[in-house]
Amino acid sequence: MLDYLLMSLLLTLGSTAPTTETGHHITVSLEGIAADQELILGYYKGEGQFVQDTLTKLGDGTYELKGEEPLPGGLYFLLASPSNDFIGQVLIDRDQTFGLATSMADATEQMKVTGSELNAAYFDYLRYLSKRRTMREQLTAQAESPQRDERLAMLDNEVKAEQRRLIDKYPDSMLSLLMMANSEFPLPEHLKAEDADPTEKFYYMRDHYFDVMPLGDERIFRTNYAVTILDNYLDRYTAQHPDSLARSLDRILDGMPEGSEMQQYYLIRYVNKYAKSNVVGMDALYVHLGKTYNAQLADILDEEQMAKLDDRVKVLEPILLGKKAPNIVLQTQDKKLLDLHEFDSKYTVLFFWDPDCGHCKKSLPDVKAF
Repeated sequence: MLDYLLMSLLLTLGSTAPTTETGHHITVSLEGIAADQELILGYYKGEGQFVQDTLTKLGDGTYELKGEEPLPGGLYFLLASPSNDFIGQVLIDRDQTFGLATSMADATEQMKVTGSELNAAYFDYLRYLSKRRTMREQLTAQAESPQRDERLAMLDNEVKAEQRRLIDKYPDSMLSLLMMANSEFPLPEHLKAEDADPTEKFYYMRDHYFDVMPLGDERIFRTNYAVTILDNYLDRYTAQHPDSLARSLDRILDGMPEGSEMQQYYLIRYVNKYAKSNVVGMDALYVHLGKTYNAQLADILDEEQMAKLDDRVKVLEPILLGKKAPNIVLQTQDKKLLDLHEFDSKYTVLFFWDPDCGHCKKSLPDVKAF
């Protein structure tokens, strides 16, 4: 997670609260940028990257972006076009009037900020982290010893303490959201011990998973880490059973602002995911989402798409795992009718096969013997 922060080259733009003020005015001065280059501000949404706007070129490597409406809070990025040189990532928060001055050669190290205490603090942190990373690499290259391991542990604890200091100093800011998402999960003291009960630790982390990623904060929607964190919760902290996954999906979707772009995006993402799943039984999640969030889906899909979804749900629901099979009436070779629901047995096995299928001919004797 520390390497992620180092590589991000985040250009933190903002103050310490969600976007509420009107307008934005961002100036960027880039030493070393070619005269024919444009500067683009883009943003993350789910797994995609989108263009927000092209900055106005003022000359001599200086650009500005100005507007009467505030930009939605979140993680953005600066890109030089058409070369597609990545300048760095940008966190947009409440205060959207500020200036950045740096060099194409080393944006983080040479960054100078005006008009944003939060932004200045963040770049101080990145430079601090870069030095600690160099120290860690030097220690890791040394021969293993108790002293080396102790110094490595001290370095890690120093970084964690600095992250916690920034979280406490700038609460409810994009900086604190970033620190929380990319730092070690905060555990109570008794669960940090080496002999801590792993089951208790697992359930604590599952139950408090979204303490460090508040789903009600729409700023996390425009980040490149939200999808990873949500998928991690579904894959690692949820039993891979339709009932458990349905509860986790409800926790995620119901935790998001009702009708928000974020909720709509992830609702469609999960509907598509489980519509295409090749895992037996996961069609139950498609049915669950289609029924539980039918009203929300009706606001997103057109009439034709909604009709197809409703029809698919009606087809799948009666034949989900655990359901009683629909009645089947078949005719034997001597013209007698067999009614599935009239069979008096504790279990009834339905085996569908093709008499001309080679695999069926090979496996049917084994099934019959069983």
